[in-house]
Amino acid sequence: MVLFMGLLAACSPTQSDAITSMASSEEGAYSIYVFWDGEQTDLQPLLDEALTVINSDKVMNSLKISNITIVSLNDKAQPYPYKKLFDIKESPTLILLDTEKVLLQTGNLEDLYDFVDNAAK
Repeated sequence: MVLFMGLLAACSPTQSDAITSMASSEEGAYSIYVFWDGEQTDLQPLLDEALTVINSDKVMNSLKISNITIVSLNDKAQPYPYKKLFDIKESPTLILLDTEKVLLQTGNLEDLYDFVDNAAK
């Protein structure tokens, strides 16, 4: 039984595994993931808000975005248990990654503007 539990733990995906999969594959570019609860938050307004922020002149002129992915946390077909791995408690939650790590995780999509301001300094 102990051996089985050890094997199960060894096979469980880690946050590091998810970050490796989610990270931008292009140096100098960023990946953006927007997570939503799949139930309480209506998808269309969420998409509209996310795209308004991401496609704003401020963000588009400052960040080279290689990937934007919208993920439903209730979709059991997802490759990782994102909610658990990233301790996601809000919908929406935006995660911004470079080629190696998470640079921003927030429940307020407009925090991306602050990230751009701070990155320019």
